[in-house]
Order: sequence, then structure tokens, then C-alpha cells
Amino acid sequence: MVFMAAFVAATAAFVACSSNDDLVQQKPDVPEEQIEEKVPMTIIVSDLASRGTDLTASTLEGFTLYSTMTNAWKTGKLFGKDAGGNWTTNDDLNWPDGNEYTFYGINDVTNLTKDQGNPVLPPSVSETNVQFSYTLPTDYAEQVDLLVAKTTGSSTTGDPAGSISVTFNHALAQINAIKVYCNIDKVTNSGDKVNYRFRINGIRLGGLKSVGIYTFDASTPWAVSGNDEVFEIPLKTSDLTFDNMGFSPAAKTANAANAITLPLNTGDNGLYLIPQVAAGVIASVGSSYEVNNAYAELDAQVFFYSDYINDPGNGGAYRVGADLWQGFDWNETSSDAVGFGKIRVPLKFTLTPGNGYTLVLDISRAVIYENEGSDAGSAVSEPIFAGATITVG
Repeated sequence: MVFMAAFVAATAAFVACSSNDDLVQQKPDVPEEQIEEKVPMTIIVSDLASRGTDLTASTLEGFTLYSTMTNAWKTGKLFGKDAGGNWTTNDDLNWPDGNEYTFYGINDVTNLTKDQGNPVLPPSVSETNVQFSYTLPTDYAEQVDLLVAKTTGSSTTGDPAGSISVTFNHALAQINAIKVYCNIDKVTNSGDKVNYRFRINGIRLGGLKSVGIYTFDASTPWAVSGNDEVFEIPLKTSDLTFDNMGFSPAAKTANAANAITLPLNTGDNGLYLIPQVAAGVIASVGSSYEVNNAYAELDAQVFFYSDYINDPGNGGAYRVGADLWQGFDWNETSSDAVGFGKIRVPLKFTLTPGNGYTLVLDISRAVIYENEGSDAGSAVSEPIFAGATITVG
């Protein structure tokens, strides 16, 4: 009570002594601190440009966006889906200002080229040039449908404001199907007409590049480099039967209608390749031949019989196989016993991004690469037709 009385008295004294002329100066009103409202960025992925149904906007699981907007964006922001299906990142996702920026997307950063075992090299991101190096696995089971995207936006674009729409495109090419036939016009040799039968049991593509640098906005986005690689193409073993994979020479037809179709064991997708130019050629080495640069290598049998017999099931000889002396008739028992050798044909094509292709192989110019008695990996260098002359080039 004593304290309260003293407080009241002091207050009264202060009021009594005050006047309009000697008011205690008060601090000027301090304006409220301005809190800048940041505009959140919303990522919308539109349905993917379709080459097939291998990936869609609904099945895409994640991607990385790059931009020069901030230093953090230069090294890339990884996006994934939250429980509600929205695209989010575990880092700041706000617009820093009202300027417009360009964003570049890549869905597969796992296969960005590594430098001698070091961590993955990030894409090079500048105001004028965005590129990355990519190493395509040669094992089909490890391949990913590489997608790329480019988009622009700002804090005022889109609906809602601050949203950007990302549309991905397929960056790789794809071999969807492979057909094999033999042009009958190339079978006969002057003065000694014979008849042939063939059987296929495996295939791989060689002399192709698996490393490339992709540059956004370039008229030719891919520049391939590195060593030549071999891509093994898995086939459905249950369909590699004598009846399914055996064929005879036939006339060349539109769309290879009379060719056999190899049973790819790659789902609905096929084999991915970095877009490039394949320039396979046949060269003569004395009286022999070799296939240089890009090639298709087939596990094959070649059987021939004379017109005088006129019945492949009643005598002939196997020219290509693993054990040529196990059979002399064209039937399933002999064919299985003889096994397969390797033949090669040159590949000549130009692949462009986002396209799917049917690879049609004419084995009329095929060269025997491995046969019974040959050392593994050393070319026999003979035509598959006995005594034939092959046009080089």
C-alpha cells in the first residue's frame, strides 16, 4: 500500500508539472516492418510428348530442374510427388523476384556421365547454353527412357500465378522391332545355283556410341563420343524355335512383309539408343571381307542344298554353325545339333530423338564372323554364300 501511494503521488506530480510547452518528446511512430510475401512456385507436368506409352505424366516418378535463377537452381532441384500427387522439392520453392526465367528438366540424372569414378557430373548451366553428358547403359535392363524439358515462367505466369508447365520430350531413339530377311536376288552364283535356309537365335548391335553430350536448343542436340560399344538385345527364348526362326531367301518387298520378326524380350519398349549416324561398311581384305564401323551381329545357321536334290530335308550341308558335322538335313533335330555361328551385316541409319524405328536387316551381304573351329572374336571373313562376291562399301 505504501508503494502504491507513492506511485500515485509521483504520477500526480508529473501531471501537475506538465504543460503544452514542455511535453516529453515521444519517439516518432515506427512503421510496421514490411514483410515481403513470396510467391510460391507451382510445378505442373503436362502429359508427355508420346512416342509410346513407356512413360506418362502419371507414371513419371521424379525429375530434376535446372535454371540460372539462383545458385541453388544451377546445381538442380530434385522434384518428386507428395501424398496428394503434387510436385514438390525439399528446398525453397519461391520466386525470388518478378523476372522471367528459363528452366531445363531431366528425368534421369543417375546416368549422367561419371568422370573416372567421380560423382555424377552436373549439367553445365549458363544463360545461353545448357548441356549435359549422358552414358546410356548397354544392358537393356538398366536403360531408362531419358526425358528432357524446357519451359519459362515468372511469379505472374500460369494459373495459379507463379506456376510453370513442364512438358517432357523423349531424348533417345528407340528400336521397337527387328526384322530379318534375305534378298533372293543376291543368293545365286553364276553357273552354280544352290538353295539356302537360315535360322536366327540371337542378335546384338555393335560399333555404336553409348556416350553423348546433349545440348538444349541445338539443331542437332546430340554429339556422340567415346568408344564403340555392343548392345545385346534380349530375345524370347521360348520363341526361338526351328519353325519360328527358320526362313528362306525371298524377294524384297515393301515394309519387309515377308521377313521374320525377332521376338524381342524387352516388353513394349524395345532398345534405347543415343541418336547418331551409323555408317557400317563392308571392306575387302584380299579375297576376304570384313564389316567395319556399325554392324548387326546375328547368331545364325546357314544351310545350303543343290537343285539336283531339290529337298532341303533330304540332304545338304550346314555352312554356318557351331558343329557343322552334326547334321546334313534341314530339320529341327539336325539344326539343334549343329548350333549357331556368328554373321555380321553393316548398319546404315540415322537416328533422331523421340522416334521409334523398325530395324530391317538384309543378310544377303552378311559376312561370317565366327564359325566352327574359329577362334572366338576372330573373323572368318567369308560371305555366307559359298563362292559369292560381295559388293563392298
